[in-house]
Amino acid sequence: MSTTIIVIISIAAFIIAVGFLMLVFNLIPAIQQLRIFLADAEKTSVQIRRVSEDIELMSRDVRHKLDKADEVLENSKAITGQTVTTLKFLNKNLFGRYTGLLAMVPAIKFGWKLIKKFKGDK
Repeated sequence: MSTTIIVIISIAAFIIAVGFLMLVFNLIPAIQQLRIFLADAEKTSVQIRRVSEDIELMSRDVRHKLDKADEVLENSKAITGQTVTTLKFLNKNLFGRYTGLLAMVPAIKFGWKLIKKFKGDK
């Protein structure tokens, strides 16, 4: 082979080797940052799992409390229905029949105060 071809091949090999070394030197920090990123991503993944488990526990707790609230509402409805029935009975039987007498209560009270006033002055 001629010397010119050997020199050209040597120069090309040198340029390729220098380019490869520059590529490696530039990739090393990128690879290190990629490792750091992957470690952070793993930590974040663990935290996300914990948070999702906590959310699931809270969701179960809320559902349980809502079930209890439903029971309380049902009992309140039943009590309200019974109270309405009782009040209707009282209104119809007690207040309906004795409305005239109940209207006299303030007058009787006023009269009683007057009697006390007269007895107290003497």
